[in-house]
Amino acid sequence: MEFYQQFFDVETDQVLKRVLNSIVPTNSNFILDYVHPMPDLWGPFWISVTLVFSIGVFGNIAQYIQNDGSPGEYGSDFRLVTSSATLVFLYVVVVPAILSTILWQRKAELQYALSDLLCAYGYSLSIFIPVSILWTLDVNWFRWFLIIAAVSLSGAVLVRALWPAFKSDPNKLVGPSSNPMSLYIKIKVVAKR
Repeated sequence: MEFYQQFFDVETDQVLKRVLNSIVPTNSNFILDYVHPMPDLWGPFWISVTLVFSIGVFGNIAQYIQNDGSPGEYGSDFRLVTSSATLVFLYVVVVPAILSTILWQRKAELQYALSDLLCAYGYSLSIFIPVSILWTLDVNWFRWFLIIAAVSLSGAVLVRALWPAFKSDPNKLVGPSSNPMSLYIKIKVVAKR
């Protein structure tokens, strides 16, 4: 139990700083500047849980608004909670685990611990909470704008944090020669060995 306690020992100002810096991309590296040396799982856990319930609640409200509140056409859809929980927690756990494995297997010079990646990916979802609330507005182009903006901002923070690790890869999976054709050739050469 003491091992896990270190990942939940975080102060409110740290969580707020991490949330704000995971929403707005800056010139800093989110993991090195805000997560290190003490990654936490408290923020990512509660951000993920809040996002799941936010999607469930506001998704149902959006459906109600879309159907103009007609009693015969609307029914609560609790599958939103289970499907969003599955997607959110798979994203927060599986993607960082895969990235951590890739970095470890390829012996990149800059290694991020799994806890660092879990922390970064969990905090990167914080922008989707207000987006899920704003999705209640029944304007299709605005919804698409929100999701594209949220994915872009969240992705920019993550790419900025992960790029140095992949750039330091001695096998140069990512780098100046990492266009799709050269990657295809590298994969073919490795597969023939």
